[in-house]
Amino acid sequence: MLVVHVVVSVGWLGAAVAMMALALRGLLSTDPSVRVGAYATMHYFDLAVNAPLSISMLITGVLCSVLTPWGLVRHWWVLAKLVLSAGLLLAIPFLSAPRLHELTETIPAAAEPAGTAAEVLAISITGVTVLTAVTALSVVKPWGRTPWY
Repeated sequence: MLVVHVVVSVGWLGAAVAMMALALRGLLSTDPSVRVGAYATMHYFDLAVNAPLSISMLITGVLCSVLTPWGLVRHWWVLAKLVLSAGLLLAIPFLSAPRLHELTETIPAAAEPAGTAAEVLAISITGVTVLTAVTALSVVKPWGRTPWY
């Protein structure tokens, strides 16, 4: 189970980096077809890759924590990983999906709302940053035990 958790966790981080690269490409390109392609790819990537990886990471993380001596509430770093992962899982789709849809609809009509592409990049950077922090927590295991052990 631990190996599966590591694979899906690192996979989600890799997918987030790919999303960040697509967001950067969409922001920097002057060709509307490239921009629409980048944002449409991000949308499909969210559905086909990020959703399964993020849900799998959360499920395998909970299973690994309750089936090992680390426990779900015994160590602060495990709780921090749970909160960060669940928060990201809930926030990113609600933040990025409407903006990606808006960009794919408005770019061809040259009616793109100002700042939306930059917001998509900022959301992607946030995702990579949080997942990097979650990975670092898994390695460093800081802060000791909670009072609930």
